[in-house]
Amino acid sequence: PLGVKTDNLPSASVVKEVVAHVETAGVKSLATIPVEKLVTQVGASLGADYSTLAEMQADLDWNAGALAKVWGDAVLANRGVYQKSGDSGSGAWTRIGPLPETDLSHSLRVPTGESINPFPDAATRANTVPIFDAAGQPIEGPTAAEISAAEGHATAAAADRGLAQTAKTDAEQAKADAEQAAIDAQNTVLGNAAGVPFAAAGTVVADNVQDAIEELDADIQGKADVSALGAELPIGSTMHWMSDAAPSAFWVKTTSQVFNRLTYHMLFDHYAPERTVVITSGSAVVTGIGSDQDLAAGMDVEGPQIPAGTTILSVDGPLQVTLSANATANGTTCRVFRYGNGDGSTTCNFPPFLDRAVKVADGVDDPVLIAAANVIQDLTDVVSKADANETAITTINDKLLGEGQTYVDVTASRPANTPIQNTTGRPIVVLIRCDAGVAGLSVEVSDDGLSYVAVHNFLVGTANRDLATIIVPDQHYYRFSVSTFFYVHELR
Repeated sequence: PLGVKTDNLPSASVVKEVVAHVETAGVKSLATIPVEKLVTQVGASLGADYSTLAEMQADLDWNAGALAKVWGDAVLANRGVYQKSGDSGSGAWTRIGPLPETDLSHSLRVPTGESINPFPDAATRANTVPIFDAAGQPIEGPTAAEISAAEGHATAAAADRGLAQTAKTDAEQAKADAEQAAIDAQNTVLGNAAGVPFAAAGTVVADNVQDAIEELDADIQGKADVSALGAELPIGSTMHWMSDAAPSAFWVKTTSQVFNRLTYHMLFDHYAPERTVVITSGSAVVTGIGSDQDLAAGMDVEGPQIPAGTTILSVDGPLQVTLSANATANGTTCRVFRYGNGDGSTTCNFPPFLDRAVKVADGVDDPVLIAAANVIQDLTDVVSKADANETAITTINDKLLGEGQTYVDVTASRPANTPIQNTTGRPIVVLIRCDAGVAGLSVEVSDDGLSYVAVHNFLVGTANRDLATIIVPDQHYYRFSVSTFFYVHELR
């Protein structure tokens, strides 16, 4: 018989164990089972409930076919629904699918003794919002750093698109300002010099300004085209550039040997693109990496599961390399740096351009390459000429009469009958007032300090007040024969 019937047992409202039939390897017998496990087993169709995979694997006291759920394991891939195989006390648990949607709240439980902020900051929220793969399994969401980097890339791209138009707009404004300066200069010089032999000097200055403006006008479109060219060429394009500054924000000079990964993020992705590979924890072998770009021993390699300072130890075949250090965990991405990984975190190396020159294969006269070289040279000449014209405009502006000059009372340092030389480097205006003139009093000018020409004779008589205004070019001289009652001011 499988049991014993008796009426002599006392009754109880609460029990800890019950007696039940057990069948092991076809042999039936009696055994006791805790009440809580019996209740769980009765509800096996709903699934036993475990917080971790290890907790479930340690409990094998289930018959074959029993279901269980792991909801709180630290490894997201371990969460899901499992089925028991083998007899009670042996066998194993096998994952058969993800947690049902109604159980997702279990996977986000807060462990006992911990607390949770219902309104976490951006960094916490970015790492706790669940994202699900194609099979419905929760996976880790993007990190705050990844979100910030993506936003930075978008901002940089938006700024790049406006640079070419900004360069053209600035050039057109410079032209308009220069034209107005020329008009103002001509009016000022000719107005002050009316009736004076030096009026021709103002005309020459104005003509020079106009010539420079016309040259600048012809170069404006070319300079804007240089900026636009940088936005249209493929990322990583190179050209010879004989200047201390890059032609536009789309270009970066290679003399520093390294560049910032974040600032020039698209160039970084060009030189060291992220590769999809297979990385195994504890192994130095990386598969699926490909050798389509002439990978070689010694090249730097970076990845979330790859130790710092790791390089390629050997290229083992078309799809496999061996690294100089073992991976710290399983992974699926890495970057290979053909020219060096800079400081290993914020910078990346350029190709070794120094002391090298681009060379076409011997005997090949490629018209496309020749045309490209000519275009680059033309662009270099255009920009150099534009820079020279801008410098000329600045120089001319600095010498315009009245530009940056002020009136100065120099009466005390300008004695009568004494040659005064203009050494300011630009024309000056001299105003001489005589309050009591006598016969023979005059103002004279000279270009060499030896031969003088009288340009004004003062009125005679103590009741007369007379004023002489003259323009004195740079390095020229002037003098006056007034002996008393005079005042001298210079616009210098």
